Amino acid sequence: NHIYCKSDNDKDSFSRYLKNTEITKIGNIKHALVDNFECEQLISRKYVLLASSHHREEIIVIKEWLKLKSNKYLLVIAPRHPERLGDILADIPLSGINIAIRSKGEKIRNNTQIYIADTLGEMNSLIKYSEFTLFGGSFVDVGGHSFMEAAIYSKAIIVGPYMYNFIEETEEFLKMNALIMCQKPEMLKNIFEKLFRSKEKKEVFEKNAKNLALTKKNILDDYVSKIIKHIEV
Repeated sequence: NHIYCKSDNDKDSFSRYLKNTEITKIGNIKHALVDNFECEQLISRKYVLLASSHHREEIIVIKEWLKLKSNKYLLVIAPRHPERLGDILADIPLSGINIAIRSKGEKIRNNTQIYIADTLGEMNSLIKYSEFTLFGGSFVDVGGHSFMEAAIYSKAIIVGPYMYNFIEETEEFLKMNALIMCQKPEMLKNIFEKLFRSKEKKEVFEKNAKNLALTKKNILDDYVSKIIKHIEV
């Protein structure tokens, strides 16, 4: 018997029941399935994406976004569960904010500030053509979602403090300057401004994220080769 697992945490858990020689950490197989797919550009304006957001995350990000002065960019919100549209709108102070909703076919105009992409199957495109991407689940105690899609598209990535679903990946990306972690919501405005102001700084995060993501591409092959060797023995 042998167990091949994705993380040191998993290896530690299995080691309570098996010898260390019967457990091998290889990595998260999901990372090998991420690719730079060709997809249609859905939004012509330059925009920042909040991907896979959960309850209360929209208003957390929107409040900081609206503090920006002379903001020429659009904020696109792609909720994890599009059926939450009513709850999202209930949280937003609608007076004085120009919002368009994708599921209603509303057009993005020059004065549109927020676009709610409450549809399914379009996340790859939304990430690929964004200026940079924030990942939901990480700004509230839900647990952040995988940011590997954004990394393979060479995007600057922002997450909140709740990244316990991807602890090792987050620590690795932080160590390699390939990820920005926002510990408090009120820090977001400053992060936005720095990324908008410094193209060079943004490009450092983009390059590092993609390079690190590419090192994960062979994980599936590693699993297959290890399993074949184990079977042959």
